[in-house]
Formats: sequence, C-alpha cells, structure tokens
Amino acid sequence: KNPKLVTLKKLPLVSEICFISNMMGLTKITSLQKRIKIELKLENIPLLDSVLVNYPDTTNSISLINLGVKKISNFPTICNDITVRNCKALLSNTGIPEFPIFKNNVQIYLEDLNISAIPTLVAQTKNIRIDMMNHPNFKCLPVLMEMYNFNFDTNVIKCFPNFVSTTPSKGLPLCNGSNPNGCVIFDNISGKVFNEKNSGCNQDAGELDAYKIPVLLFKKNVLTHKVWTNQSGMYSFKTIGYDTFTHKIDTVGLPFNITCPVGGLHTSIITAIDSVKSGKDFGITCKNTNAYDLGTDYFLSSFIFPGNLFHVYFNSGDLSNLINHIKCYTSSLAGSVSLEWVGPIKYDTTYSPATPDSTFPNRVTYKIVNFENVIGEFDIRFKTDTSAKLNDTVYFTVRVSPATLDINPSNNVLTRKSIVNNSFDPNKKSVYPLGNLNIDNMPKEMVYTVYFQNTGNAPAQNIYITDLIDSKLDINSIRILGSSHQGAPSINYEQNMMRMDFKNIMLPDSVNNEPASHGWMQYVIKLKSGLQLNDEIKNTASIFFDFNTPIQTNTVISKITKSTIPSSIVSIGNIFYNIYPNPSTGSINIEGDNLPQYIIVSDVSSREVEVIKPTEKNTSVHLSSKGVYFISIIKDGEKQIQRIIFE
Repeated sequence: KNPKLVTLKKLPLVSEICFISNMMGLTKITSLQKRIKIELKLENIPLLDSVLVNYPDTTNSISLINLGVKKISNFPTICNDITVRNCKALLSNTGIPEFPIFKNNVQIYLEDLNISAIPTLVAQTKNIRIDMMNHPNFKCLPVLMEMYNFNFDTNVIKCFPNFVSTTPSKGLPLCNGSNPNGCVIFDNISGKVFNEKNSGCNQDAGELDAYKIPVLLFKKNVLTHKVWTNQSGMYSFKTIGYDTFTHKIDTVGLPFNITCPVGGLHTSIITAIDSVKSGKDFGITCKNTNAYDLGTDYFLSSFIFPGNLFHVYFNSGDLSNLINHIKCYTSSLAGSVSLEWVGPIKYDTTYSPATPDSTFPNRVTYKIVNFENVIGEFDIRFKTDTSAKLNDTVYFTVRVSPATLDINPSNNVLTRKSIVNNSFDPNKKSVYPLGNLNIDNMPKEMVYTVYFQNTGNAPAQNIYITDLIDSKLDINSIRILGSSHQGAPSINYEQNMMRMDFKNIMLPDSVNNEPASHGWMQYVIKLKSGLQLNDEIKNTASIFFDFNTPIQTNTVISKITKSTIPSSIVSIGNIFYNIYPNPSTGSINIEGDNLPQYIIVSDVSSREVEVIKPTEKNTSVHLSSKGVYFISIIKDGEKQIQRIIFE
C-alpha cells in the first residue's frame, strides 16, 4: 500500500507465485521475470494503465482484478486459468486478447467488464468452464465450441450463433435476422427433432432430443441437401438465394413416425426482407414399443501391421437408443454381444463400456444385463503375429442377441474382412467388400472409411472431408455409421457430394501427440440396380486441414467381374473354410486358417465316399464321377455341410 511507488522495475528472478496488490499509485510494471511457475495475480491497482506484452511462458494461472488497464496485450501461452474482473477501462472490442490454445482443464472468469466482444475459443479439450457475468455491452457470443459448463447473462444475450451439443441452450434460439442485437447469422433455416409424447409440437419436459435423424431440404420440389441432427436434436441449413424451400425428416428404415407438423413438412420462403427461418421443429414417436432392433451400427479396424497393436471398434446394442438416443422398447432387455475373429492376431485387452464375461482364443463375449445401459462403442485391442505377411486376411464377426422380438434380425450378425498392411499413407480411403465384385453374388451395400492424420507440427483447428459419390452408387441411401470425433455430415445433391465437417476439432499433430493425431469417418451406401459386367465404382476423398491445400486420398476401385473360380464359404464358430471351385470338374479344394479334424465326402445317398484327416491348411479332394456331393467339415464336435456339384 505504497501510494508513492509509481513504477515497479524489478521482480525476483524465481518465484512460484507472484502477487502484486493494493498499489494505489502504481502506473507501470516494466519487467516480469520469465520464471513465475504457477500463478501471477495483479489486484487493486486502479492506476495501472498497461500490462506487459510478454508474460512468463511458464505461468498457468493469471488473475487481473480491479486494474485500470485499457488493453490486455496477451495471455501466457500455457495458461489454463484466467480471471479478469472489474477492469472497467478495458476497450470495448479489443480489450481482451486472443486466448491461448487450451490443452487441459480450463477455467475462464470474465466479470464486471465493459467489453462488447471476446475472441473465439480454440482448445484441444472439452473440459472448459466459462463464466461471463455482468457485461452490459456484451450482446453477441462468438462461435461456440464443445465445453462442459458455460454461464452467461441471459438478460443481455438473446440468441446463439451456433448450436453445440454439449452447451445448454438456456432456452435461447439460433440467431436470426430479427435478433435484437444484430448478431452474426450462420445458418438461416433451423429447427430440432424431438421425441414428442404430448401434442402441440412443443418440446416439453421429458421429451428427449433425437440424434442422427436425417433432414432433407428441397428447392422447388428438387432434393438439394441432407443433414443429420446433432446430439441436441438441432439441424440447420444454409441456403443460397431467395426461393421457396421445403424440408422434412426422413424416417425410412427408422422405427419412428412423424407426429408434427401436420403432413410432416415445413415450408420456408426466403426473401430479402425475411431470410431466416427458425423453430422448424419436428416431433416423432416410436412405431412399436413392444419390440426392439438389436444390431451393430458400425465396425472399424485400425491398420493391422505385423507385430503391432491395433484396435477394433464397433457399436452394438438397441439401435434406436444407441443411435438416436430414444428408447422405444420400454422393458428391460438382456442379451449378449460377442466378437469372433480368424487370422494371425491375438486378443490383448478391452477398453469397451462393459467387461467381457469370457475370452477364448478367438472370441470375446459380453453378457449384457440391460442394453439400455450400454452407451458407447466397444473397443478391443489386438496384437498382430510377427509372422503375419502383407495382405494376409483377418475375419471379424460381431453377434448380438437375443432376436426373439427383434424387428430386424438381419443386422444382428456383421462380418468384416481386413488385411495385414505394410507402410501406408495415413490419409487413406478403404472400401468393404474388398476387391472385385462378383456379378453373380453382388453385395447390396458398400462401406467406405476415410482415415486422416494431422502430420503437421501444430493442432488442426477445423477439418472437413468431401467425397464425390460415384454415379453407380445411390446417394439417397447414404447412412453415416460413425466417426472418431463429433462431426456434422451433409449431402449436396446438386454436386453429388457428401461432406463431413469437424469444427473446432483441434486434432493434435503427430509431432507432439502421435496417438491422438488420427481420425476417421465411415458411411454405408447402396449400389444402384442394373450395373453391368466390367463397370467400375471409383471413390476418392479430399481432406481439408484448416486453410491448407486439400489432401486427396487413394482411389478405391470396385470392378464388377464374373468369378472364374466360384466358391462356397462355411463357418464353424468363428472359423471360416473356403470350398472351391463349386461347381467343379472333379477336383475340390478346402482351405481354412485352422485345420478341421475331419473332412467327409458323401454322395446323395449319404454314402461316405472319402474320409480325410487334414494335415495342411489346403486339402484337395478328387471326385471320380459327375453328380451332387456333400462336403462335411468337422471341428471341435461341430459339423457344417456344403453341397458340391461335379459337372
């Protein structure tokens, strides 16, 4: 409390905490040593008219209370605890500087200021708490990112610039053209989808937000865009030009009926004087509360290398609850989820939302007491055998049960094939099924996965992926299966393009955090009918990291061919055997990764023609006369039979 001290020229060289308080005559601090390790606090210095440009780089907490400063030049680069309170002289628009890139738990307190704006937050974490109270001039929020707690003065703030799934809306709408503070507008048609239990098309208490519901936008009855609702049930479109637009939700393949609006359709007339339409809400209800749909939403294997660890991820359970966050089946639902595999890999450990009840050499099983409580993906880690070779195959099968009241048992079992890799480009496109497509046994759908990695030396703030859809694929059937980070998918039908935006993803770079520098997205799409022999389906994605030149992935090509070696595949448990060719001209091969105990060849009268005890993975059987035969494969007491034709 020295009123005569005007300039503070020198501070101690090393200090854990620096606290300067109640200097009533102090107007300038000329030097702060760069060794203040924990906390810097300046308090009750009403005449201080400037703050140093260079704070100590090691300071992780700064508190500025009751100062006379007009502008804060910068914050420490690793700071994650910032308090600015009762600094009334701060300039309205430029008083608060850019925030550092937050990496850990973050707390920001801005109270009793005259500022009208703050910079956009940039962070590598969602563990952010912000308190902004008593700012009479602060009327418009910056673009929001994911955070766990956000308190602000709703007497002044009247709308959100954008909706973020983890931020409570406090009942405020999206900013539109008539918002009283003239705040920035991002998308001009918006609404939400919710599980309506009461009439009136108003979301009441207990009516849940609907996640991943597709919403379609039509311009003069022509479909132009598709988006999916976020975790808060919100959707929005950004239209170009003035016209009449209609929008509706797409419930094809979903267990929901539309309850409102009447007719299930909204119309928005965009004009120069009325260009923003909000509150275009939809209510939905479950079609059937006495049945469920167990299944697997997506399946992803990270890259498999000899001797390396890798992960398998899949989302399995009651799909309406798991995907859309709406529980249609009202009773407790018990069952099991299992993952089986064949190939040169071994189980290592599990990170999934449940603990496995049993682990066998080639199977992990989870007993689920109630599927309602299974939220989040299963994550299992494997290790590849050092003897694995490039392009060796690995088969995975996910099984979900029971199926007694299941309205769609066809998705209870999902089999995927992966291959052993060697060196690779981290920004890559993959497709399933692999290889060529047999015109005599065409798949109904294709699954595409885009992998990306930030190989720079700083975090990527925003990433988006564009994917030009081949004309031989049905763009209307696209379904987003999953992604590594919260993304906003959309479809532009005019350009035949799918896009996924990862806003504020803050993906770490591979130099500082290689394991966290990866990401992915996955979608499924149906093949169009009428495809011909030798048609090729090509797919390439472009990955945009902030403002850098886009990176193009490899092009995956699926060619329609006619198999010259027709085959049949049978399985015993989690072991697959390939029997080929079928039909045959006399010689049959039985190939599998695990030796069966016996192979028995029988004719149509059930007479055993040959009994073989295999000693190698590839066993040949030679038939003497034309006709129909049956190949029985016996392993661990189980038997599978396949009919063979000798032409």
